[in-house]
Amino acid sequence: KANLHKPVRAYIAVGKEGVQMEGDAKKLHTILSNTKNVKTWLVSFPNESHLTIQHNALYKGFVLMGK
Repeated sequence: KANLHKPVRAYIAVGKEGVQMEGDAKKLHTILSNTKNVKTWLVSFPNESHLTIQHNALYKGFVLMGK
């Protein structure tokens, strides 16, 4: 179990990567969201792949976590 004293923010982005990668992203989100002091976001980019997701995912992450 995590012993986090300071709040942690985690942003997870996943594109159209297939069942394994998309499922693992959802599992990671579930684990982190059930951890005390961790705020998580899981954002799906269905029109993006491993090769094209980076810029859009980073931008969206900065917007979400900047709030």
